[in-house]
Amino acid sequence: MSLKIAILGFGLTGRLTALTLAKEHQLSVFEQDDEHASNSAGSVAAAMLAPLAESVLCEQDLALQGLNSIIRWQQILSELDDAVYFQQTGSLVVAHQQDKGDLQSFVSRLKPLESYQAQALVGTQIADLEPELAGRFHQGVYLPCEGQLDNQAFYSASFKKLTLQGVQFNFGCKVE
Repeated sequence: MSLKIAILGFGLTGRLTALTLAKEHQLSVFEQDDEHASNSAGSVAAAMLAPLAESVLCEQDLALQGLNSIIRWQQILSELDDAVYFQQTGSLVVAHQQDKGDLQSFVSRLKPLESYQAQALVGTQIADLEPELAGRFHQGVYLPCEGQLDNQAFYSASFKKLTLQGVQFNFGCKVE
């Protein structure tokens, strides 16, 4: 049974919700911004998928959900008509010698996520991962499970896909 559903906001959450619901329901999206959602945090964020790094600030189960979201992102992006850059090659966290204590504190608060563990690195290993950092940093940690996507391309591709699916958009509408 197809329902008529209104979605308030077309930032990241609104787009993800619309992509899920548009397959089976009639949607109307109301957004106070334009279709680019230029004022949305999701349109200007770094688009880092960093569940291990963020685990220092959250509970284990939330960090695991973040790890699972990386798999979900791959599924979401595969359903779009336009390619959106996505990678899962990990994150490199480096620190200058005077910040060694901060790096050690960060590492001590990381929660292991399934088989993903942080890997301590020294200068040559850092240079192997990021040649432009050669000789500049002598200590770091590699977080192998992390990724990144092009959020601007996702915003554009999701709008295009939803438009083709017949979603009704109402931009410049502040709804309370």
